Amino acid sequence: MSMPEKAEKKGTLSKVEKTAWGVSGSSENILHNTTNIMANPILNIGLGVSPVLVSAALTIPRIWDAFTDPLMGKISDNFKSKMGRRRPFVLFGGILTGLAFAMIWMLPRGWSQMATFSLFLFYMLIFYTCFTVFIVPYLALGFEMSPDYNERTTLMSYRSFFSLLGGIIMQWIYWGCTRPCFDDTVQGMKVVGSVIGGLVILTSVITALFCKERAPQGKKDEPKKKISFYESVSVAWKVDPFIRVISVCVLIIVGQLSIMQLGMYLNIYYVCKGSQEFAGRLQGVIGTGYTLSSLVIIPAVAWCSNRFGKQITLRGLMLMGTAGSLLSWVLINPDYPYLQMVGLFLGGPAVTGLWIVAPSMIADVCDWDEWKNGLRREGAFGAVYGWFTKIGSSLSVLVSGFVLVLTGFSADLGVDQPEGTIIGMRVLVALVPAATFIIAFLILRRYDLSADLINRIKQEKAEA
Repeated sequence: MSMPEKAEKKGTLSKVEKTAWGVSGSSENILHNTTNIMANPILNIGLGVSPVLVSAALTIPRIWDAFTDPLMGKISDNFKSKMGRRRPFVLFGGILTGLAFAMIWMLPRGWSQMATFSLFLFYMLIFYTCFTVFIVPYLALGFEMSPDYNERTTLMSYRSFFSLLGGIIMQWIYWGCTRPCFDDTVQGMKVVGSVIGGLVILTSVITALFCKERAPQGKKDEPKKKISFYESVSVAWKVDPFIRVISVCVLIIVGQLSIMQLGMYLNIYYVCKGSQEFAGRLQGVIGTGYTLSSLVIIPAVAWCSNRFGKQITLRGLMLMGTAGSLLSWVLINPDYPYLQMVGLFLGGPAVTGLWIVAPSMIADVCDWDEWKNGLRREGAFGAVYGWFTKIGSSLSVLVSGFVLVLTGFSADLGVDQPEGTIIGMRVLVALVPAATFIIAFLILRRYDLSADLINRIKQEKAEA
């Protein structure tokens, strides 16, 4: 499949710049989700750590990460160097993040549950600190690269394209860890985690070296006001369209992550009858199909956004996600393991479309904010965006561990789980994401930053 060029109109960015920024989207996706996917198979199934402790170890660093994001946004907004405000952090933060990710999985055998939990938590805190240094400036760089309303959506399409390529890799991680060349998944993840860490370093270097930063508009001799930490944190509460976009993002994150582990456990113990090797292969095939269906929709999302507007496009995607979620009740079937791909062909494009359109909307919010307040503070918006999404994901991951326990699941029972446990998992997998998609659809009704308004703001700034 080619890049989403059909929806692209003449803008200010070259294909090289859009590709260079988008390529780190693969790392962003992998880093955001791999720990959620692999923590339980490695710590719970592989090392015998309680799923409640695993959820706590995943949640605490994310809460820490959420509170460091506004600080990183403030530092990035006020930073000055020959490489710009953002790129130095993308470069060095990306390198540190890749190294830290590999370190997460270097867990010894034979330790107690609490000792393993404590070491994993320590590694995760280091990882998320490095990740903040990388991801907040990376997002801010994307928000400010183009001043054009439609080109922003195209730029986010590049990010989504590479994010989905990263998603394909991510879907085969569990399968890779079960290869016969490894003693077990614990050893396999040490090797696979190191390879992924190297990929993160490579993509961050490409982004830092080949992207350019757009200088804040205004008179060159006009003194630049320092943006305080308080402003970085409080700016989100003053912009209603921003609140609506963030609310939609958090809702979809909650809907997806809170039941993510249930989907994997259903495949291992219900669909695949306890075979981890088959479950790993099934996860890889289904995940790849999910990703390919999402890749196909990228040009369509960009075209619809430019043709009908971002709000209408995103609301349509929420309806697709609702349908895909509800269908999982009949599609997760041990007699037809691969049938569940049908529902994912709807849910995958819906989530992918969200991560194309929502950041483009936030870039519009940055223009609106500059028009109203005279400040370019993409770092502040990127930090608050990160804060809300990470708090949402943190709480979702924490809840997911308790939900797994409350369904009655026990790893010691293997495939002999109580019937009520399996039914409860299936109900939650079908209804929780559907509910969040529907609420998001309703929230978007009053989003009011139209193309006409943003283009008028752009024209007024150009004439000033």
